[in-house]
Amino acid sequence: MTTATRVISPALDSTSPTPLHKTPSARTAQQRISIGSLTLVVPRPTKTEVQENVGRSTGALSRALVRLTRPSIRLYPKRGILLFQADENKPDILIRNLDG
Repeated sequence: MTTATRVISPALDSTSPTPLHKTPSARTAQQRISIGSLTLVVPRPTKTEVQENVGRSTGALSRALVRLTRPSIRLYPKRGILLFQADENKPDILIRNLDG
């Protein structure tokens, strides 16, 4: 079986009227990300960008936890489907169950 690999550089995307990101300098570290038969070549994020994204995701999870801890509908487990629930004793902990 043959798979095609397409390499995309977001900064050099010719279909976009403006670059999606600043053009990386020659010294910017690159990384390859493969999703199926698609391979992307993108600049590595800086430590500051990683820390900012961790803060954003932590904030999003804390906002979601408020909604997830409120009683709502009853979901019955199905084979191969993940179910999430808040811990009864520690509502800031989220429990992931697979197949009971």
